[in-house]
Amino acid sequence: LGDVYKRQLLKLAGCASSSSEARRLVEQGGVSLGASAESLQAVGDSNAELQVQDGMVLKVGKKRFFRLRRQALGRGC
Repeated sequence: LGDVYKRQLLKLAGCASSSSEARRLVEQGGVSLGASAESLQAVGDSNAELQVQDGMVLKVGKKRFFRLRRQALGRGC
């Protein structure tokens, strides 16, 4: 998936409706990212970039888990 800002990642995954909401989630320690559910680590600075790979797990809050997948984009008109 490549390098993305944490706020953009939360918006793209549908976890936050705005950049401000995404920033608050990250700053309050409510966002974790890892290769699996057992290896999650809290993310800190909301302005930093992340190296995101296909299949990583994103946890937002206590109960919302997301598996990050690369989505193929069509090239049709």
